[in-house]
Amino acid sequence: MPLNFIRLLVFMLYFAAIAFVASTAILQSGLGLSTMGSCRAAIYTCLVFYVGSKVLIQLFLVERAHAIRFRLKRRRQDWLWLVSVAIIVIGFGSIAGIAFAYPIAHLASKDRRCRIGVPPKVTVPLITYDILINAALTGVFVALLRPLLKFRTSRKLPFYHAAAATELPVREDSRRLAEHGIELTQSVRHSASHAAIDTAVKSMKLLVYKSLVGSIAMLIPTMVNIGLLLKWEGQEQGWLCFTLCTLDVTWSVMVVHFLMLDRGDEEGG
Repeated sequence: MPLNFIRLLVFMLYFAAIAFVASTAILQSGLGLSTMGSCRAAIYTCLVFYVGSKVLIQLFLVERAHAIRFRLKRRRQDWLWLVSVAIIVIGFGSIAGIAFAYPIAHLASKDRRCRIGVPPKVTVPLITYDILINAALTGVFVALLRPLLKFRTSRKLPFYHAAAATELPVREDSRRLAEHGIELTQSVRHSASHAAIDTAVKSMKLLVYKSLVGSIAMLIPTMVNIGLLLKWEGQEQGWLCFTLCTLDVTWSVMVVHFLMLDRGDEEGG
């Protein structure tokens, strides 16, 4: 299976999640977060991998929407792809810049435990931006699939690659049968073509359902994580911040993996 850009993003997300877990384990269990230096290293590590994973997830959603149009437009010619990437880079870049400029990392005077986090001027824009971008990209993806879901009534394929996915297999089967002296009648070809289209429609309806469920599922741990951070005014204990961020990132990776599964994988085929 070729490693296209969307699969590369998924592998990068897997790597970021594993690296994040390994880094937090070293900082928490190895260094103990008992010094100011290790405490500041903890917040920077958390910011790098947490924001980085969010950017990778949003780029995955952008690339998935572009995959519907890739037969029609290349990335440099797809204004939707260009605008989406620009919004993600500028938006998350600005939020990350503020977070790195004003991190919270100190040893509490009462118990000398590391407290890390980011101020509300970072957490509020982060969760708002994450929700809006996630909802917008999922909406775009579903909107681009809507014309394809009209196959059942129109029997017309609006996109080239969709046509290739239904008509070409039928033609290929006809050619192979003809080589063995078997000719398909026009009605058989017509029925086979419609059956292929119906199968494609069912797959795309499942894809829409999975996209909506995945979009909501991704946001739940993020909202809980940021909500707790706001409650404690951006000063969580280091181990707690690591735990919540790790759960958030790991859950997002699981959702992306769920979105990447096709029906054959889900059925064990």
